[in-house]
Amino acid sequence: MVLLIPSQTSFLSLVRDLTKRKAEVAGFDQGAPERIALAVDEATTNAIEHAYHGAPDREVELRFDEEGPQLKVEVVDSGEGVDPRAMPRVDLERYASERRRGGLGV
Repeated sequence: MVLLIPSQTSFLSLVRDLTKRKAEVAGFDQGAPERIALAVDEATTNAIEHAYHGAPDREVELRFDEEGPQLKVEVVDSGEGVDPRAMPRVDLERYASERRRGGLGV
């Protein structure tokens, strides 16, 4: 299944709801559907905010591939890419101890 959404954060609730439901149908349980939906939400947000720099007139494509008890989700954009080698190293222990949120996805 493919879902095309405008590059607007107002569509993120649709992304979360659909992803959660797909994960439930695939058989994930005990909080996993919510965590999967959050991960897809974060990836979609990154596309909107970083690849497209908040431009509301672009599209983000979400590809859902369900094969038995597996769920594969791809978030596709045509925006500006990121060189992961240029990203600063993160001290995960400090990050967790400070209870910080966000900023870890590439």
